[in-house]
Amino acid sequence: MHTAHLRGHDPAEHIAKLTSLNPDRIKIPDTDKGRRLRASLRTLRPAQNPHPQP
Repeated sequence: MHTAHLRGHDPAEHIAKLTSLNPDRIKIPDTDKGRRLRASLRTLRPAQNPHPQP
């Protein structure tokens, strides 16, 4: 997202794609940043889908 923003692209499309992903099924490095990203995606996903799947 940061690179898209620096290049003058609207990051909204990229953010929408990222937040629609299932955070438990995508490959995210097991680092501090990766764990923060996964946790953030988990909090965003229920807000996007009022009927989340278990």
